[in-house]
Amino acid sequence: MAATSPAALLTTPLYGVHAAAHAALAPHAGWLVAARYPDPADELRALRERAGLVDLSHTGQVEVSGPDAAAAVAAALALPGGVPGVGGTAPAGLPGPAGSTAPGRRARGPGDLTVHRLAPAEFLVTTGTSDRLAVLDALLLASHRSGAERVLAADRTEGRVLLGLGGPAAPAVLRAAAGTAPAVGACTPGAVAGAPLVLARPCEGLLTLGGPAASAVALWDAVLAAGAPRGVRACGLEALGAVLGAGACDFPHPPGGAYGRPTSTDAPRRPRPPRGGAASARELDEETP
Repeated sequence: MAATSPAALLTTPLYGVHAAAHAALAPHAGWLVAARYPDPADELRALRERAGLVDLSHTGQVEVSGPDAAAAVAAALALPGGVPGVGGTAPAGLPGPAGSTAPGRRARGPGDLTVHRLAPAEFLVTTGTSDRLAVLDALLLASHRSGAERVLAADRTEGRVLLGLGGPAAPAVLRAAAGTAPAVGACTPGAVAGAPLVLARPCEGLLTLGGPAASAVALWDAVLAAGAPRGVRACGLEALGAVLGAGACDFPHPPGGAYGRPTSTDAPRRPRPPRGGAASARELDEETP
């Protein structure tokens, strides 16, 4: 589960790893994220020429399951290509009034809001950091309005880890770590370091690995070890934003690396116990785009 920092910011399961590596930690949308590592120039080279591993665990992860899950996803989200088939990954947005896509709520690209279909009645929606509650609300409201009541939508963000693997050698690194790498627009179950994962490739420039938060450190270390012969290195969100912003594909990050000031890496406090259900998510500090 995500912890809160001394400044009341949420931290990812890899907070300790980033702090130990002297990464510059900065506030972003209610989270303390690894903005950059000590050698930003090599981060850019890795993501452009070799492979870079980035912590994306601040990204929203909403699970949707049940017999009416597909109907709920179709009703709640704007899917230009329709609901994906099993094993498919599709870009999505949040519809505005009358089914239009509201300005400012449109997904920026195939990573800002992405729908992964893991099974006929099981989906994982990855969202922009500030959109996860809006996506959850849209799914619940759409289910109610359409009568698709046999569906469960749950925000799992704080109990999961999400890694991004970018660069030309990224598919080879993932195959070395997990034995497989999905094609563009596909997702598949996998495992690294004994942890069950969802592997996805929302666009040409990015692979993602999502799994339980408890496996975060083992997963991070295993991918770095598997990719060492190909020059993989740990990277911050600013380098990923600079590379993907050049047109490879979009993924949730502030434009121009607009993260807050780097902050200290003091040990985080225990989080405030939630009151349960969707209401507990409302207790989070207000997120900003």
